[in-house]
Amino acid sequence: MLLALLIGCGTAGATYAYRKQRKATPGAAAGAAALTGVSSAAVAYAALAFWPILLLGGVGYLWMRGSGPKALGPGQS
Repeated sequence: MLLALLIGCGTAGATYAYRKQRKATPGAAAGAAALTGVSSAAVAYAALAFWPILLLGGVGYLWMRGSGPKALGPGQS
């Protein structure tokens, strides 16, 4: 949870700084920062909550990738 909060705050701060650099109004910069901060924190929290499933899926994919049927070669003409 703390990592997701840190990711969200970092993203919000970077978005605010970027929008201020592009000469946006303070309200628009704060709104964009809040929206991106909350959404990135939510995505990070979801990814952190489901990391065992993602890890097992990735390992299973890498393990099963080498086995299985291969494509057929070119046929005789």
